[in-house]
Amino acid sequence: MKNKVIKKLLITIVVIIMIANMFTNYKVFATNEITYTLSNTITAKLSEDGTLTVSGTGNMPDFSSQKNEPWYGENIKKVIIENGITSVSKYGFCELKELTTISLSNTVTSIGEGAFYGCSSLKEFNAPTSLRTIESGAFAECTALTQIKLNEGLKKVSSYVFQSTAITEMSIPSTVTDWGFGATLYCSKLEEFKVADGNTEYFTDKGVLYWKPTQYTNFEVSAYPSANKMESYEILEGVKCIDQDAFYNAKNLKQVTIPNSITMLRAYAFAGSGLTTVTVPEIALTVFAPGIFKDCTNLETVNFYANPDAYFTGAELVSSTFLNCTSLKNVNIAGNIDNIAMSCFENCTSLEEITIPETVKTISSKAFLNCTSLKNVNWSENIEKVSESAFEGCTSLKQKYPDKFELRDNGYYMPETADIKITGEYKYDLAQQVLELVNLERTNSELSTLVMDEQLFETANQRAAELAIRFEHDRPDLTDCYEIFPSNYYTAAENIAIGQSTPSSVMLSWMNSSGHRTNIMNPNFKAIGISCFYYNGTYYWVQCFTNTGTQMTNYPKNETVQATIPVALRDLEFSCSTQNITLGVEGEKTISITGTYQNSTKFNCDNEAFTWTVDDKSVATVKNGTIYGIGKGKTNVYAKVGSKIITFTVTVNDYELGDINADGSINARDAKIVLQYYSGQATLSAKQKLSADVNGDGIINARDAKLILQYYSGKIQEF
Repeated sequence: MKNKVIKKLLITIVVIIMIANMFTNYKVFATNEITYTLSNTITAKLSEDGTLTVSGTGNMPDFSSQKNEPWYGENIKKVIIENGITSVSKYGFCELKELTTISLSNTVTSIGEGAFYGCSSLKEFNAPTSLRTIESGAFAECTALTQIKLNEGLKKVSSYVFQSTAITEMSIPSTVTDWGFGATLYCSKLEEFKVADGNTEYFTDKGVLYWKPTQYTNFEVSAYPSANKMESYEILEGVKCIDQDAFYNAKNLKQVTIPNSITMLRAYAFAGSGLTTVTVPEIALTVFAPGIFKDCTNLETVNFYANPDAYFTGAELVSSTFLNCTSLKNVNIAGNIDNIAMSCFENCTSLEEITIPETVKTISSKAFLNCTSLKNVNWSENIEKVSESAFEGCTSLKQKYPDKFELRDNGYYMPETADIKITGEYKYDLAQQVLELVNLERTNSELSTLVMDEQLFETANQRAAELAIRFEHDRPDLTDCYEIFPSNYYTAAENIAIGQSTPSSVMLSWMNSSGHRTNIMNPNFKAIGISCFYYNGTYYWVQCFTNTGTQMTNYPKNETVQATIPVALRDLEFSCSTQNITLGVEGEKTISITGTYQNSTKFNCDNEAFTWTVDDKSVATVKNGTIYGIGKGKTNVYAKVGSKIITFTVTVNDYELGDINADGSINARDAKIVLQYYSGQATLSAKQKLSADVNGDGIINARDAKLILQYYSGKIQEF
């Protein structure tokens, strides 16, 4: 029994020791010293005076995040990396607040990301001659760091390496070929850059850092020292790009001249600077990134031009471009801007008036949020969407969206819409053949086949009919095509085509177009909806793709349908052959209305889309566009859709013009009677004479007979 007790006690002691060792986080205690085992070949020792010495061979292991290094929280004042160590750990010594000195041996070739991040007492860094790479943020937030010496041999300094340090100048060795954007961001005391002779990639102008590599045509401003005392600066002619954060927080800079050679303005290029006036010249911008002039609180005047050939996805003033520019008063935007993006002018509290360029179609959410002085918006007639929150907080602005705009479910104020009806035929058999051809192409490329999904099938049918009105990916009511896709997807696409009469010809067109082919062959897509709509002699084709769907089992037969299409009324005009209609008592006439969308596409409107009314029902009645004569007199008939009204003047006589024999039909017999009267072979009553004079010239002759025959044959619609 005694031996068992002793044995249990020993086991308990061993377990306690094992558990204690688990919580020492690599620590082994000796007299006044802590030892850390970092790898099989590398150890570190922390002495009583706060010196941490790393010794061994090879690369120090990286740590996953800040505050994860084993000595975090210890009172470390000095770090020594001895010979044999080739790299400094990622996040190895971050936020050691008492660290004042580091010593790196001449075997260290790289310093990892965030290695000394937040070491706020570190004042000096002398790079070893062996150092080739300093990764992102390695010395960021070392706020006391005033002395940095980078030696020849260094090749790469990544982004944000020296962010928020206290340096006054930065000397770049001749061997550096990669200087990351924002490497000296928030260095509020930095007055100039210097580049050693012989550097083939970088040079300076008046202390400003430029990148001009010999192997590329690009030539860019890399960084402007934020504490430089110049109040104006002329960027060198030939520069194509201003890099991200390049002029960030340059408070002394009041004026900058941007050359015509510029093609790219990257994110936050001038953010926080002291600029008062900016002119972006007539240039071919290919990159215009967020926040370019964000927080420029002295900026009063902006002249901005965008070249219409510059954008491959549409020109826009992107998000936060002038966010918090509280002094901004004068804005002149020209060129091909089609969108004013989210928060573009947010908190521009001095802005009183803005003119929306004619090319702008969309004003996005919070675009003018809290522009409290804004009193007037000069709207473009081409505006299609204004976000519900675009002018939120604009307390001085009375009209926050154009007239006749209505709030849609998508959160945008958009032009008034109405449902138009057109009659065409769905060619479902052709759609099924396209599905077979799509899956043949995918099978040949070892991709999974697509299923025809019922919801996507209905979506494609609607979209195909809409193409007869507007052949674009945006719908005729100006909403995005994806707004009628099923909601249970995270990737989607649409292919459209017009005019091809067979499945093989439309597939050939799509497969010979890179964008359409990419959609057809996308391995992420699982389902498809396909439709072919035949209208007025033209075939309209649609493919809708999503990443999810269910196999459709029953395919309908081809059918003629009356499709209902929502259309923005402001883009729609109506016309008819005449709005002055004459008919006899008990006579009838059906009106044909033609719609024209955006002054180009013409289509026949089904009369059922209109609301029909008549002023005097004792003269005439109307039903779905057919007017019936009731009694002699004159009245107005109205066809209304949304706020648009077409007015017809209807005259009802006690005779029917052209119906000489009063048999209710205008045909060759009536023409024969006219000719007989003209030749003296017949006589006409007074009422018949009124009916026979179809051209209203007071003479009944062969011309009247000819018009009756033309009407009968369909060559003319009315007299």
